[in-house]
Amino acid sequence: MGRFYRFTLPILILAGSSLFILPTSIHAQSSTAADSDSGQTSDSGKKNKDNKQDKGAQEQSLHKLETELPNPYKQWLNEDVVYIITAEERTAFLRLQTNEEREQFIEQFWLRRDPTPDTEEIETHPTGGEYTRPESEGGGDTATFPFEHWTYRHMDGIGDNIQLEFVDTTMTGEYHLTMDPGEKDALARVPGAGLSELEQEGLSSQADRFTRTDGSTALAAGETPESDEEFTRLLQFADVMKPPPVKFTDLEEVVTSRIVRNEIKFDYRFDFIRITNDTVLVPITVEIPNRQMSFQEKDGVHTATLNLFARITTITERPVQTFEDVIRKDVPDSLLEQSLKGESMYSKAVPLSPGLYRLDIVIKDVNSNNVGVINARLAVPPFNDDTLDASTLILADVMQPVASNQIGTGQFVIGDTKVRPKLDQSFRADQPLGVYLQFYNFKMDDTTHKNNASITLRLTKDGQPVATLVKTGADLQQNGNQITIQDVVGLNTLAPGQYHLEVQAVDQISKQTVTRASDFTVTPAAANASAQMTPGR
Repeated sequence: MGRFYRFTLPILILAGSSLFILPTSIHAQSSTAADSDSGQTSDSGKKNKDNKQDKGAQEQSLHKLETELPNPYKQWLNEDVVYIITAEERTAFLRLQTNEEREQFIEQFWLRRDPTPDTEEIETHPTGGEYTRPESEGGGDTATFPFEHWTYRHMDGIGDNIQLEFVDTTMTGEYHLTMDPGEKDALARVPGAGLSELEQEGLSSQADRFTRTDGSTALAAGETPESDEEFTRLLQFADVMKPPPVKFTDLEEVVTSRIVRNEIKFDYRFDFIRITNDTVLVPITVEIPNRQMSFQEKDGVHTATLNLFARITTITERPVQTFEDVIRKDVPDSLLEQSLKGESMYSKAVPLSPGLYRLDIVIKDVNSNNVGVINARLAVPPFNDDTLDASTLILADVMQPVASNQIGTGQFVIGDTKVRPKLDQSFRADQPLGVYLQFYNFKMDDTTHKNNASITLRLTKDGQPVATLVKTGADLQQNGNQITIQDVVGLNTLAPGQYHLEVQAVDQISKQTVTRASDFTVTPAAANASAQMTPGR
C-alpha cells in the first residue's frame, strides 16, 4: 500500500514552468506501489534507463565538441550569443566540422534575427585567416586579423552606402573602427609575405605602403576611388564617431543647469544583468502616473505626449550614455477616466562597465510644458568569474516569451523574455507575480560536466514561514555555468499583507552561497477580475 503525507503549510510547486501556491491540507501519495503488470513495469524501466544513458552520452559528446572548438568560436557561443541561442542551434553549431561552416552558420544566425534586413549587411571574419584583397586594396592574397565589414544602405546625417570596417589586431576580441583597410593585414610587416599584385610585379614594395600620405596602407598605386580618398574617409570617420545630435535641447539644458521646476512626479528603477566580465546590461525603467499627464482630445481620442531625455555620466561628469525618446499615450474617450487611475511605463537597457555613475532623467509634458526631473546615483556592480553571483531580483507583472525576431531588443526584453518590473511591488491577489533572477558562475563537476546547484525560494510574512521550494540545477533553465529563474507565482491563496521573498543559491561544489530578496504587497482581488501571465519558459 502506498504511503500518504499531509502538509500543514502551503507549499510552492513548480508545474511545468509555472510556480503556484497551493492551499493548506494538501495530500500526496507516494509511488511505491508496484505496477500490477510487472512485465510492463520492467520494460518501461529499461526504456527509461536506455533513454537516460543515450541522453548522457549525447551531452558528453557535445561537451567534448565544445572543448575542441577554436577559442573565437567558443567565445562567440558562450559569451556573444549565450542568452539568445536556442538549444537546437547550439547543438547544430557544435556538430559543424570546419571554420567555413561555422562562419556561414554565424552569418545565417544573425540574419535570422535581423528585424530590419534592409538596413545593413555584415561580413564577418571572427578568426581572420586567408583573404583575397579586392582591387581597391591592392589585390593579391594575404592573411588577416579578425575583422568585420559593415555596409549600411543609409545612415542619417552621413549618407548612403556607408562602409565601416572593424579589426581586432590584438586577437583578444577587442574590435575597433579603422580608417585603414590595410590594418587587418596580418602579414603587412612580414618581408615577402602577403604581397599585393603590384608588389608581386616588382612595381611597388611593402615599405611603400607605410609612406603614403592618405593614411592607408592597402590601396593600389594609381587611381584612388573617391570613397577611399583621405579627406572623404576622415570625414566619414568623424561623422560616424560623433554622438547623435540632441533633439530635446531644452531638456539637455535642464540636466546641465540643474535648475528645474519639478512639476511631474514619476518613479524609476534600474536592474543589473551580466553580459560579460566587464559589461553589465542596465535596464532603466520609468513609470509616470497618467494623472500627471495633460491630454488633448481630437475626434474622440485623448492624447498625451512626453519628451524624455536621459544622460549617464561618470563621477567626473564625463558623458557615457545619452538617450531620448517620445512617450505617447492615446486613450478613447470612454476609457479616459479609468486610464487616469493607471500608469505609463518606459524602459531603456544600456550596457555599462562596472563603476559609479550619475543618472539624470528629464521628462517634459508637451501639452502643458510641465517638467519632471530625477537625479540618481547609479553604482554598477562587477561580476567576477570566480565568485557565485546573481543579477537583481525582478518582481514583474508581465513576463512572457518574445518572438524570435525580437530576442534581445525592445522595451523590457531580457534575452528571449519580456520582463516588466512592478515598481511599487504591489500585486492584487488575482494578479500573478513574475519572478526573474539569473545566477552566475556555478562550478562544473569534472565527471558529469554539470553543476551541482541548489536553489531555495522562501516566502515569509511577519517573519513567519509561509512557503518553501527547493530545486536543483537539473530542474531549472541552465546555460553552462548559469541558471535562470523565470517563474510565475499565483497569489490567490495568500491573505492581503506584506510578504518577503528570498531566493538563495548554493553551489555544492565551490561551497559558495548567494541570496537575493525583495518585499512585496498583496492586496485584495478586484471584483470579477481575472489576470493571466504567460511564463517565460
